Amino acid sequence: RGRPRGHGTGQELGELDASHRDILVMRYGDSLSISEIAEALDETENAISVKIHRAKKQLYNRYKERYG
Repeated sequence: RGRPRGHGTGQELGELDASHRDILVMRYGDSLSISEIAEALDETENAISVKIHRAKKQLYNRYKERYG
C-alpha cells in the first residue's frame, strides 16, 4: 500500500500530542534551534532533544501504520 499522491505527514502531525506537535512545528516549521525552543519552553536542551526524538518516532510510527 503506497502513500497516496498529495498526502503526507500533515494528518499524522495533527494526531500527535499537542506538546509533541508544538515542538516539531517550532523546530522544523519555525526553524528554531534546540536552545531557542528550550528557552521558550523553560526546559533543558537535553529535554527538548529527547522530546523531538520521541515526537519524530511517534510521527514515523503513525505514518507507517497508515501507509505501510
